[in-house]
Amino acid sequence: MTSLRRIYLASLLLVTLTVSGVALHSNSSAVGGRIAMLSGTSGSISTLDCYDLPSPFRAHPYYPTIGDPFAPCNEVDNNPPDGVSGPHSRGLSAPVDTIAPATNPVWMQVDYLPNLLSGGISGGYAYVYQVSSACSFAPLDSRYNGKKVQVDILYYDRFENYINGNSAIYQHIDPNGNVAANSGGAYTIAWNNANATQKLWSPGIEVFKMNNTTSGGLNIGGVSQRGSSAPLSCSGGNHLHQEAGGAEYNRYDYWGKSVTTRYSDSHYLTLSGIVGTAP
Repeated sequence: MTSLRRIYLASLLLVTLTVSGVALHSNSSAVGGRIAMLSGTSGSISTLDCYDLPSPFRAHPYYPTIGDPFAPCNEVDNNPPDGVSGPHSRGLSAPVDTIAPATNPVWMQVDYLPNLLSGGISGGYAYVYQVSSACSFAPLDSRYNGKKVQVDILYYDRFENYINGNSAIYQHIDPNGNVAANSGGAYTIAWNNANATQKLWSPGIEVFKMNNTTSGGLNIGGVSQRGSSAPLSCSGGNHLHQEAGGAEYNRYDYWGKSVTTRYSDSHYLTLSGIVGTAP
């Protein structure tokens, strides 16, 4: 059974790593497999940063057919080969907007983690907090953009050794969402790799599981109700904005594609020390 002392010490480490909203970015220099951040909600993709104008349709410059399933969106956001620099705001990488109804559940889920005793990931922490956003006014304000929630995920092996970490952002979350409800709120949450040969946490400490798609993940809240008369600088329409630090897009995503929460691959990450099995 992992000691409560270790929870406290690791919590202090997390606070140090995430102070002032500094994100944990993935290390893309590693040679090995990848893991995936899955779609945060169910709906249809409306915006990818590697898609060009004219708005509201964004077709890949090399594959101009709208909704073409063979139009790859495979560039890493911080170095796009097509030179696209769209209007998407970002704090991390590879932003994706998914049209979804208000109150639609929003989840954080990771897939393709290695499970074996040797080289596997047994579990870790999710450090969850609200971050500032240009249009995150008071909930009664007509320009209210919903909460912007950042999740920093830390991965450990069965010997309690820290291996690596990455960050994800979920924006336009209902103000009464399940985590980081207040701007000063922060949560340190223990998770296990559902398929690991040996789990990191005992059942009494584990809060949620990852690596088991729709059976697990962390429920952040729901999609915020958005007004149709929001100022141009504050996007309107009910949708989820999702990003991941140092991530690349799923190359098979495209405008109008239907995605399923905790099932569809949204972002791919290469993390040093973690040999994932993502395609």
